[in-house]
Amino acid sequence: DRPKAEISTESRDIPVGGHVTLTCSVNPPSDWTYQLWYKGNEFSSFTYDASSFINGQIHVSQEGFYSCRGFRGNPSYYTDLSDPVHVGRIGKFYLLLEVHQCSLIVWRCRTQERPLHDETVFWNYKLNKEQVKKFPYRPNKTFPFDIGDKSDSGEYQCVGYHQSTYQIKYSNIITLTVKDRPKAEISTESRYIPVGGHVTLTCSVNPPSDWTYQLWYKENKLSTLTHDASSFINRQIHVSQEGFYSCRGFRGNPSYYTYDSDPVHVGRIGKFYLLLEVHQCSLVVELNTACLTWCLCLRF
Repeated sequence: DRPKAEISTESRDIPVGGHVTLTCSVNPPSDWTYQLWYKGNEFSSFTYDASSFINGQIHVSQEGFYSCRGFRGNPSYYTDLSDPVHVGRIGKFYLLLEVHQCSLIVWRCRTQERPLHDETVFWNYKLNKEQVKKFPYRPNKTFPFDIGDKSDSGEYQCVGYHQSTYQIKYSNIITLTVKDRPKAEISTESRYIPVGGHVTLTCSVNPPSDWTYQLWYKENKLSTLTHDASSFINRQIHVSQEGFYSCRGFRGNPSYYTYDSDPVHVGRIGKFYLLLEVHQCSLVVELNTACLTWCLCLRF
C-alpha cells in the first residue's frame, strides 16, 4: 500500500510575533523529501516548496490548516497526503467550554478583537468536531450541548465566517474526553442478620475519588427508604432490617451520580428456612446452614 504521511506539532498556538514548528514524517522513513500544503480558509490554498524543510521540519507563522506529503525517486513517487492539522494565533479568536451539569456543557466562541457594531451582524459561527460540522453557521456564538456517551469525545473547534468579505477564522482546539458513568458496587461479609445485631454493607466506586454514598433499602416491591449519606463511615453502613439494598456514589456541585449498584439481599437467621428430609441412604453429604452443619447420609 502507498504510505500516508503524518504531520505533527508540539503546539497549535502561534505566539505573538513567533511561529510553530511542523514535522512531517513517513513510516518507514527512507530518504523522503517533503511538501507542505497550507489552507487559510475554504477558498485559498498555498504550497510550500520542499526546500523549506530541514530534517522534515518547517516553521510557519500563518494560522490555518496544514497538510504534508513525502516523495522520492525520479520520476517521483508520492505518499498519500497527511490528515490536516490546524494552528492559530493565541488570543485572537478562541473557544471556551463551560460545564453546567454532569451531562450539559456549553461551547462559547470568543474574540479579543473589537469590531465595529455594524460589523458584528456579518459574522456567523459554527462548531466543528474533528473538522466536521457539529452545529451549522448561525449568528449566535453559544452552542449548548447535551453529552450522550463516549462517542461525543473528540476535538472541537469554532469557525467564524464573514458574509461580506468571506473571511474565515478558526479558534483554538479543545479536546473533550467523555468517560463511561461508573457503577457503584455493594458488598457484605454476611447476608444474615444475627438476632439483635446487624450486618455491615460497603459501597465502593472504581476508580475511588472522593465519592459520597447513598443507600437504598427496599423491603418489598412497594416500599423504599433512602439512607442519607451521613449514615456512611468510610464507605460502610450498619443495617438491621432485612430486605434488598443498593447504593450509589456522588460528588461535585452540582452532583454527578454513578449508576446504582446491583442489589444485595440480607435476611434474619431462622425467620425463613429450608428443610431437607432424608428417606434413603447411600452417599454422605455435608449441608451448611446459617446456624448448624449437618452430616447426612443419602441413598439414590
